[in-house]
Amino acid sequence: MKKRSSLYNMIFGLGILFIVAGLFLTLQLSNRISVTSGNVGMVIFWLLLGSFLIFREITHNRNAICLFIGFYSLIIGIITMLAGSGTEFLSIDQLWPVLVIGFGLCALVAMSISRVKMYAFLTVPSLIIIVLGLLFSLFSFDIITEPFVQFAARWWPILLIICGSILVGAFSRRQHFASQTEFFFEDDEDHVDYDDYISF
Repeated sequence: MKKRSSLYNMIFGLGILFIVAGLFLTLQLSNRISVTSGNVGMVIFWLLLGSFLIFREITHNRNAICLFIGFYSLIIGIITMLAGSGTEFLSIDQLWPVLVIGFGLCALVAMSISRVKMYAFLTVPSLIIIVLGLLFSLFSFDIITEPFVQFAARWWPILLIICGSILVGAFSRRQHFASQTEFFFEDDEDHVDYDDYISF
């Protein structure tokens, strides 16, 4: 049984390495994006660190913090690879909101894999961070050309709607989870001890 578990862990580890190596080589061999010699060491470091932490935690401990660091390391490696490629439309000034979005996504994924109960105080901040990252990316990629101060002054109530929707969704998820896992028993006085009624 232990040999079979080790074999499955090895297969899983090879799968992670193939995905990361394939992603790295695909971007490296593409016509528009290529990793420069100045940042290739940093990119490989972040990708290997993320792969190692994800492999170790999924196959052994399932620690939420280490899983988060592993997934976020992969994102940092990818962003470093894209930002250091010398491509005009993929500079760090434009890609930084992706790090914000990745932060929230990695937190959600790490909590779900580690089986941490996703209470509102963990889920809601992650979702708010993702929404803010998406909002910042609209300005970063010039989808919204209006200055941020003017946009925020006009449309800030939308953030209240988004935050309220996230809170209601988190409450509904918690209620649904509680209805499936919690059982209500009668008082101890009404409980019948069937051990007293042993049939011969």
